[in-house]
Amino acid sequence: MPSFVVPAYGTPRKAGELLADEIRASIIGSGLAAGSRLLSEGELIEQRGLSRATVREALRLLEAEGLITVKRGPRGGITVRHPDPSHISRALATMVALRDVSLRQLFDFRLSIEPDAAGAAAAEISDEWRAALLASTEPSESHVPESVDFHVLVAQASGNALNHIVLAALHEVLELHVRLEALSEETWEQTRSAHEKIARAIASGNSAKAHNAMRRHLEQFRDDMETAGRLDEPVIPRSAWRRPGSTAPFR
Repeated sequence: MPSFVVPAYGTPRKAGELLADEIRASIIGSGLAAGSRLLSEGELIEQRGLSRATVREALRLLEAEGLITVKRGPRGGITVRHPDPSHISRALATMVALRDVSLRQLFDFRLSIEPDAAGAAAAEISDEWRAALLASTEPSESHVPESVDFHVLVAQASGNALNHIVLAALHEVLELHVRLEALSEETWEQTRSAHEKIARAIASGNSAKAHNAMRRHLEQFRDDMETAGRLDEPVIPRSAWRRPGSTAPFR
């Protein structure tokens, strides 16, 4: 039976965490635009009566979330940022690796959202998105990034912000997975052709056709992974997370 860690909700929180909560709530609740200036470190210390260490801890937490930018010096200060999914993409890839999430689970998840996203994109298609999707399927030597980016682009074109956020957050997972498979040129050409069919179906405004084209593409890739004996193995095996003798994440 798997073990689960139950969050200790009753554990007293640090002053830095509480201050980070307040600043975060102010940014989001007030709808502050990116680039908006916040109180300086010194002003926060004076206004809240907190130590410099506590204020800096709060700022580090918010900076790690991608919610603020802190610049030191006379022309520095604290400004608002609007984080993008890349801020959680690496953390998500790490969690997927540590929990041994299988390729089967990944495909089940993708099949539950991506065909619908493709159908929604066809229903919402504009001239701008039509051109962008068709252009994204042009032959390229950079197979991996373009292949993953296409799926994120379809999710973005769906008009559902959550589709885009989720697929963009999965970008690191998908890219590491595809790199690990060492796909042949023939497979890459089949992938490009499948992407072109999906893009054309979306561009035509045919939701059912776009939905089915995306489903067939994912199912074909899933079947290929089953044939290769990979489907019930981890998406990102721990042994492949780092290159031998390297301290950098596997890329």
